[in-house]
Amino acid sequence: MKQLVVIQNNQIVVSSKDIAEHFGKEHKVVLRAIREILLEQNCANEFFQEKSYSYNGRRLPFYLMNRDGFSLLAMGFTGKKALQWKLKYIEAFNEMEETLKQGYLEENVNPSELHCKTYKGIPVITIGDFAEIVKRNRTSILWHLKDKGLPYQLLEKEEVTAYKHENNIPMHSAVSRLIVFTEDTAYKLTCIMYNNVDPINLEIAKYFNRQPVATVKSVVPIEEKIGIDYDSVKEYIEEMETNISLMRGMVKHLTEFKRTREEHKYQMKLIREIGFNIFDSTRDLEKVVNTCIQ
Repeated sequence: MKQLVVIQNNQIVVSSKDIAEHFGKEHKVVLRAIREILLEQNCANEFFQEKSYSYNGRRLPFYLMNRDGFSLLAMGFTGKKALQWKLKYIEAFNEMEETLKQGYLEENVNPSELHCKTYKGIPVITIGDFAEIVKRNRTSILWHLKDKGLPYQLLEKEEVTAYKHENNIPMHSAVSRLIVFTEDTAYKLTCIMYNNVDPINLEIAKYFNRQPVATVKSVVPIEEKIGIDYDSVKEYIEEMETNISLMRGMVKHLTEFKRTREEHKYQMKLIREIGFNIFDSTRDLEKVVNTCIQ
């Protein structure tokens, strides 16, 4: 699972190459937009860092940008798809910032280097390795650990140093605080996060160098439950309730009183207009809810 944002030099950044890919633009177009920002905004230099990569024997430029740089660049991207990716990147920046605040940041995990670690001789898995296996973000995993009261250990200072020594991790590694937990906790987490745990348990068994006993089936992730804040939809709900109440009264009175043909036609016109108002409110409510659950 490729992360949308990464950590480099203690900054949360995203690559112009990834931006171009996700927003459906040519990389040269994104580069041009960044350079225009740099020309117009002197202070923007601290938001962007020019790098290069190798392609067909040539060195080509790209930029790494922090959240402010991304915000400046993405303001120029419009359309439904662009809005969806803006929201995804905002969420990714928020999650990584929360990770930094909690202080359990780990370096990016190379999937080809996933293997069991130990702490004080006990086999353990890091939250980063577990996130790579289950394809979930680390903030979500930590929330499940705390919410269900599952055992884990936060390593700090001398404990991290001892962990690095024990697992032959370079001392210059950026890891300063680290969350680890046992195989038993890993299996309990998969039960919480997935309906069918067999495929994930297979990977965990491989990680801990054990043979799985369950038959491997397809993964069925549990849909995460999202609450809708009432204040964000209050206006639309109250408007709908008012119009529904009006509609109910108009329909009831339709059969209770005798009217002329013109009066009946006018009554139906009012009912139709109220129906259109309910439809418009429903559409507006749907837009707000869709934004909340992105």
